[in-house]
Amino acid sequence: MLAALLLALANVAQMLYILSLSARHEQQSTLAESRSVELEQATTSLDSLQRELYVKLEQVRKLGGDTTALAQARRALAADLAEVKGLRTADKRKLARLRNKVEAYSYLLTTKDKEIAQLRSERDRLYTYTKELKGNLVKQSDSLSKVSTQSAELASKVAIASVLRAEGLAVTYQDKRGNEREDDIIRARRLDKFKVVFHIAENKVAQVGAKDIYLRALDPAGSPLASDQGQGGTLLTAAGAELPYTLRQTFIFDNQRPRITFLFGTGREYTTGTYRFELWCEGHLIGEEQAIVQ
Repeated sequence: MLAALLLALANVAQMLYILSLSARHEQQSTLAESRSVELEQATTSLDSLQRELYVKLEQVRKLGGDTTALAQARRALAADLAEVKGLRTADKRKLARLRNKVEAYSYLLTTKDKEIAQLRSERDRLYTYTKELKGNLVKQSDSLSKVSTQSAELASKVAIASVLRAEGLAVTYQDKRGNEREDDIIRARRLDKFKVVFHIAENKVAQVGAKDIYLRALDPAGSPLASDQGQGGTLLTAAGAELPYTLRQTFIFDNQRPRITFLFGTGREYTTGTYRFELWCEGHLIGEEQAIVQ
C-alpha cells in the first residue's frame, strides 16, 4: 500500500516537472519570437531612416546648408544597419541599444527638418530681396538713363540757344570811284567791291570772348569768290563738313550787339546774276543775304 502511494507521488512529481519544463520552453520560445520581431522592426526602421537621411542630406546640400553632421550620421547608420542585418538573434541589451539608435537618428532627422525649413525660408527671402534689388536697379538705371537723356537734351538745347545770330544784314557796294551805293540792283559796270554789314544779336547763353566769323560769297554759279585781299581757306561746320570761305574776321562778343563789316573785291569783272552771302560762326550758319547784279 505504502509502495503504491510512493509510486503515485513519484509519477505526480515527474508529471509536474515535465509540465514545468514545457512551460519554460514555451516562455523562452515566445520571448525569442518577440525579440526576433523587435529585431526585424529595428532593421526596417534603420533601413527607412537611411533612405530618409539621404533625402535630407540632398535637400540641405541643394539649399547650401552644412551637410557634415548628416554625412557622418549616414556613414554611422550604414554601419549599424549592416551589423543588425548580420544578427540572427538579439538579447535584451542589444535591442535596447538599437531602440536608442533609432530614436537618435529620428531626432536628428527631426532637427534637420527644422533646419531645412529655415534654409528654405532664407532662400525665399533672399530670392525676394534679389528680385526687389534687381527691380530697383532697373528703376535706377531707367532713371539714370532718363536723366542722361534729359541732360543730353538740355545740353543740345543750350548748344542751339548759344548759337549767335546776325541781324540787320545788308549788302551794298562801292563803285569804281570809291563811292558807297545802296541800289536795289547793283550795276556790274559800276561794281568794284561788295560791302556786307550786320550786327551780332544779343545772346545771354553764348559765351563771352573772342570769336571768328567767316564770310562765304558765292557767285551766280554757286562758286566761292576769292578776295583780292589774299584771304580765304576752309571752315569746319558743326556737322563736320569743310566749306571754302572768302574772308574771316575776329571780333569780341560781349553781348553788346557789335557791328561787323566786310568789304572786299575780286579784282575781276563781275558776271550778272544773283550773288549769295553766308555768315558762319563756330560751325553754324548765322545769317545769309542775296544781291542782284545786272
